[in-house]
This record gives sequence, C-alpha cells and structure tokens, in this order.
Amino acid sequence: MIRDFIKNNTLAFIAIVLLVAGFVGFSAFIISTRSDKQPVTVNLLPSDTKLLANDEQIQNGTAYLEPGTYALKASRGGFKSVEKTVVISNPNTLVIDMALEPVSDSAIQWKKDNEQLYLDYEGRAGVRASQEGESFTKLNPITAKLPFENLLYTIGYRADPSDSTGNSIIITVDAFSGYRNAAINKISSLGYDPTNYKIEFKNYESPF
Repeated sequence: MIRDFIKNNTLAFIAIVLLVAGFVGFSAFIISTRSDKQPVTVNLLPSDTKLLANDEQIQNGTAYLEPGTYALKASRGGFKSVEKTVVISNPNTLVIDMALEPVSDSAIQWKKDNEQLYLDYEGRAGVRASQEGESFTKLNPITAKLPFENLLYTIGYRADPSDSTGNSIIITVDAFSGYRNAAINKISSLGYDPTNYKIEFKNYESPF
C-alpha cells in the first residue's frame, strides 16, 4: 500500500522528504550555533535603536550571546548615544534595557508622544536597582555595616575597577598612620577577615 502511494505520488513524497530533511537540518544548525550562547532579553527605547555589542549589531527582542564581557553602544538619530559594559553569565540573568534621551526637537516630541514607554522603563529600572542592591549585599555582606566612622578613622568601600561585573569592592580606610591598625581590628570585630579584602589606605599602600 505504501509502495503504491509512493509510486503514484512520487513528487509529493520527494517534497515531504526534502521538507523533513530541511527542518531537521535547520534545527541542527540552530542548536549548534546557539549551543554555547545564552538568551538575552533586549529592550530598546526607541525600539529601532541601533545597538552594537562588541561591534556586532543585535536587535530588539531576544539575542543569543556567548558568556563574556560586552561593550554596548546604542545610537539613534536625534537621541543621545549611550555606551555601557555588561557581562553575560552562564546561565544568564542579565536584561539589556536601554532608553535613549532625546536631543532634537522631533525626538523630544517623540518622547512626549510615548511618555508611557519611558514610565514603564523607569519602573523596570527601579525594580532592577532594588534586586541588584540585594544581590550586591549578599555578595559583599560587609557593605551592610559600612561606612563606619568615629573620631579616629573612617572605613568605607568603593567598586573594584578591575571587576567589570561591579560586584567586587575595595575597602577604604581613612585614618592617621597610628590608627590604621585600629581600623583593621574594627573590620575583624565586625566579623570579617581583613585579609579577604583589598584594602586601600589614604596616602598609604595596603599591606594586603
């Protein structure tokens, strides 16, 4: 019965075989090209903003990027361009959400006409800031107790520029030379090992 069908519908059978083969091949291509890449949600405002990630253009929607550090450049006529650096992890949780500010009269009018889109963006940014703040504190719990200040010294922190993720810190100590050890001891009394941190002394080279 199958033989008769194939014999009487040779062209249709060939078409089906080619269609199935093409689908399988396309699926294999997608899997192979994305195997090491992570899905990244991209929200651009305006949506036709040109976005380059390490000089490769990506579109509004979902992009697939290999884990690593990317220099982003967003631009559109009439709007102020934006540049920032992001890190794609595995698994990725980062969302690329960028809204350009208008500089030309027509762009300013476009923003007025699309005010709700910018309000939505600000809402998302607020949520992300809160989440990132919680995540940062979990990674660097000592920051919940800083800055600490008394009459002898001040202990604070700043972002470690060598870490492009922005998750690492440098402990800063502002103290007269005779009280630097007291500041180190205070870090210990807070429940943290000073040797686990990069420590920067004002006008003094850190011993760690």
